[in-house]
Amino acid sequence: MKSFSFLLSSIRRSTALVALALWLGGAGSAFAAGPLVLRVAVTALNGGGTDTLTLDDARLNGKPTAKLIVMHNFGTVGARHNSPVGVQYIGAPVNRWRLVNENGALMKVEGDNSFNVLVSSAAARILASPANSDGARCFFTAKKGKPDARFLVTHVINPLPKKSNGTRLEDHLGVIYTSLLGTPTNNVWSVLSEEINPMVATAFNVLDVTTAVRSFVHTATALNITNNFTAISDPIADGNPNAIVFATHVVNPPGAATNFLAKAIGVFYLGGKWRIYLEDPIALPVNTTFNVAVFAAATP
Repeated sequence: MKSFSFLLSSIRRSTALVALALWLGGAGSAFAAGPLVLRVAVTALNGGGTDTLTLDDARLNGKPTAKLIVMHNFGTVGARHNSPVGVQYIGAPVNRWRLVNENGALMKVEGDNSFNVLVSSAAARILASPANSDGARCFFTAKKGKPDARFLVTHVINPLPKKSNGTRLEDHLGVIYTSLLGTPTNNVWSVLSEEINPMVATAFNVLDVTTAVRSFVHTATALNITNNFTAISDPIADGNPNAIVFATHVVNPPGAATNFLAKAIGVFYLGGKWRIYLEDPIALPVNTTFNVAVFAAATP
């Protein structure tokens, strides 16, 4: 894995990056317009046993511009899901969104295995291009100069569904805050390939949850780690198996050590606590950090 110093130095390659992102979509509080929050079970009817899961919800069907954030939910007795997950819109005659295992792994029909899906008009769609990408990062302008901002991200396989079915991206994604031109006033947030692979022609849904009622930064410590998972603590989530939890890895949060995590993550519920875990059952490193957003329950 290339060093963090390599990442910082590479972004000085071109001042043309000041232009940054093509920012499509809303702004402001992530929940101002009222989000749609779903928990979608993996079944034989919606794609279980294949590498995709089709969403069938009247509030989403026929809406290719919807911006989805996705999180695997093991529940209490689900199944591991060791694959990055992207979203893809399938046009006529299907007109449905689907979740895609980017590495081709199968969706498992097992216990209460499911996915949390968050749809917000405040999310943005970032199209990676030479103007806003440098090496493993795709820059965006939201919360420029704000190192304490919090974002959730999901890969969009086909941002232009009428033109292409898109390309899968097997990289694991995080967010990183770095200096664009070597000065603090030019610090920006980016979506990062944790494998440090160059960004290809692709896109991401990015949701700013900084001002959300229930969002926070969670750091894995020796006190809250057990094996490959870390327990979160939140008044809405604690003791609530119906809570809907989302998390995105953050590489360099303020006041914490820089940490990379090229692993798929999910959430599960055990002993009255929600936990973020590595789908690959290896020990979760101390100081691994996540942006977290919590909802009390799915939208009726």
